[in-house]
This record gives sequence, structure tokens and C-alpha cells, in this order.
Amino acid sequence: MKIKKTVIASLSVLILAILAGGYYVYSMGYFQDENEEREIEKTGGSMSDMPEPKREMLGGESEEAENNSSKSGGLTAEEKNLINDVPERKQEDFSQKKEEVKKTNPATGPFSFSAIGDSEKWSAPEGFQERVLETWEKAAEMENDLVFFTGDVLVTNAETKQENRERVQSIKNQMDEILTETKYHVAFGSHDLECGEECFNLWQEVFFNVKNPQNKKNTAYLSFDYSNTHFVLLSNDYPEENSIDEKQLNWLDNDLQKTRQENVIVFAHIPPVNFFEESAEDCHDVSCNEEDSAAMMEIFKKHSVDLVISGHEEAFDHQIKEGIDFVLSGNADGGEPRYDGVVEGKNFAYFQVDGERITLKGIDVDDDSVIREIKIK
Repeated sequence: MKIKKTVIASLSVLILAILAGGYYVYSMGYFQDENEEREIEKTGGSMSDMPEPKREMLGGESEEAENNSSKSGGLTAEEKNLINDVPERKQEDFSQKKEEVKKTNPATGPFSFSAIGDSEKWSAPEGFQERVLETWEKAAEMENDLVFFTGDVLVTNAETKQENRERVQSIKNQMDEILTETKYHVAFGSHDLECGEECFNLWQEVFFNVKNPQNKKNTAYLSFDYSNTHFVLLSNDYPEENSIDEKQLNWLDNDLQKTRQENVIVFAHIPPVNFFEESAEDCHDVSCNEEDSAAMMEIFKKHSVDLVISGHEEAFDHQIKEGIDFVLSGNADGGEPRYDGVVEGKNFAYFQVDGERITLKGIDVDDDSVIREIKIK
């Protein structure tokens, strides 16, 4: 009988202990929730009205956190950071850098591009040779990621501004129709800008949609990155023929100083080096402007430029000078060669870039064949 009473007393004590513990846990949770609600009330609103960091601390979840949670197996961005022991700020910096890379590097991996030479014709109503369109069409078949015109695309020597506008618009329409979605660029020559600043403004308006000359961008020379390659387009035939001014040289030096790309390729309408003796005698290239030629070469060497591509001579050719490859982009309209010994017929230059490897192919449009294949690097 005594044992029975003892067991009953023990069970009673145990039940009271459990009830007391439950009440304690309940009361702590109640007061915690009450304190949280009071803290919310101090802000003058509900849980949903609180700033997102405070909501997360108090058990609320921001819209961004909800999205992150649904996309990452139930973990919020904050929880993932804690697991990986990575500060959230570093995550934000990485995302920002990633976006910057996407903006400056629209493509990655191997790519190809074509360089197409002069096509102007003084006597043509539209200022350019129509048979050059066959070269453009052949280039369009080459699966290009980019196309570059090395200047003197047309002659802007019409009698009126409106006629010159129509010429620029016409050439753009042809490029858009043939090259469709391929991005193209022009390294201006003097014939593209025969009417001076007026023509420059026309190109700005038609090609770059800059209608107010006072707000125009400097598109006569520019640079951009594509994949692992830094491209530069110079203007060494405008505003002065066969020359490049100090302002542009300083810009070039600073621009190349900043790039960290594997490959550096420069376009300039006038070849910075001499290819033909007759050209030097006629002052048709920069040979007669030794100061500017030397200044460009110094900058090219200083910043390890890999390749310089030019037009002007209406010929396909290649040479290496002081460790730099120089290429003439070809005879786009297939007219009579200016110099003896050059390839006849319509042709252009086609380049393939794979990492640090750059391969050049001279393309014969009429025979649909490769004139020469050259390993640039």
C-alpha cells in the first residue's frame, strides 16, 4: 500500500513538472512574439511594411529571398552565404563584374571576321562600284561574327548635302540587306568624308543615329572588345589625309594601355607601313609622313599589337615588320590592280580567331578559292 502511494506521488510530480515546462516554453514564445509585434508597431505598420533586412530577422521573407529560395532548393541567398562563409557584399561584387563582362564581351570562344577593302567610284551615281556587292555577298557566306570595311566605301562628292545623304543611306541599306544580323564597322577613309565635317555629320546621323551634331560621339576612331580580342579602328585619313593627330595618338596609347585581352587588332584605312615602292613615290601611303608613321609604330610595339589591317591600296597582301603583322584587306571591286604582282580579281581577307591563334585566308571571290593561308600567331 505504501509502495502504491509512493508511485502515485511520483507520477503526480512528473506530470506537474511537464505542465510547468510546457507553460514556460509557451510563455517564452508568447512574449517573444509579443515583443516582435511591438517592435513592428514602433515602425507604424505591419510585418510586410518593414524594411527587408528587419523582416528577415523577424521571420518575414523578402520577395527577392523568396525567389532565391525557390531557385536554390529552399535556401535563401543569405543562408547560402552563411553556408559558404562568403560575405554577401562579395557576391554582389561578383555579380556586378559578371554583368560588366557581358556588356564588354558579347561573345566568348572562337570567332571569325572579314575585312573588305575599298569600293568607291567617282563616276557612279551612288558613289560606289555595284560589282563590290558580290564580294560582300561572298563575305556574308563565310559565317562571320563581324565584318570590317577598311574605308573608302563610297565617294561623298555629290553637289548637294541631300545627294550625299542619299549616298550614305544607300550604302547602309546595302550593308543591312546583305549582312543581315552581322555586326559591321567602318574605318573611315578620305573619300567617305569628301565634304568634310558635313559628311562626318551625315555618317553620324545615318549610321549612328546622332542627329544633333553638337551631341555627336567621336566615331571617327573607337575601340571595343569581342571575345578575347581588343579591336581598334583608327582614322588616319581624316581630317587630314595620310596623317594622325596627337590627340588620337594619345587616345590610342591610353586605350591600349588599359586592355588585358589576349589579342589586339588595329584597323587603319592608310597602311602605317609601305607595301609598294610606287606608293611611297606617289605619297599614297604614310611613307611621306615619317613622323606619324613612326609614332604609330612606337605605340603598336609598346603595347604588343598583334595585327594591323588596312585598305587604300586595293590589293591583298601581307608582311611582317618589327614583329607586327600588317595586312591589306583586298581588292573588293575587282578593278585593274594598281600595282604589278598583286592578285587580280575580287578578293578580301578572312580571319579565324581561336584563343591566341589567328589565321588569315585571302578569299578569291570569282574562283571561290583560297589565295593564301597565313598563320598570324
